[in-house]
Amino acid sequence: MKKGAFQLSLGFIIAVVFGIVMLTLLISWIQGTFTGIGGLTNDLTQQAQSSLRDAFRQTGSNFAVWPSQYELERGKGLRMSSAIENNAPDSLTHYFIVNVIPAAVSDNVCPGGELTCAAPGGGTMGDYMRKWVTVSSVVTPY
Repeated sequence: MKKGAFQLSLGFIIAVVFGIVMLTLLISWIQGTFTGIGGLTNDLTQQAQSSLRDAFRQTGSNFAVWPSQYELERGKGLRMSSAIENNAPDSLTHYFIVNVIPAAVSDNVCPGGELTCAAPGGGTMGDYMRKWVTVSSVVTPY
């Protein structure tokens, strides 16, 4: 084997190892960046599915929300899950409508947690909070 051929293959091996190290560092950096962005929302989907199944089995109800209560830091978001089970004894298709209505606010926002206190920009705190809820689609019965 010639000395030049050995040096070329050694240089190639070093270049490949260097490339793999750089690629690994790049992938780690990208994962860290997207984890920071994704960390703005607490995604509890797997836990929710399990908890909702358990709620239907244990209570026999046809509607459940999980988590029913959750404390969030300022600037964070939460994806909540809800489920409806058509357990009507008539075996027919039924339409279900869910209305999300704020029940109370923190005492430091409104005295006594009442929703009738003034909200930022005017109106009541109850009306203000109803604008916080978004849904991905709306099904309208016939």
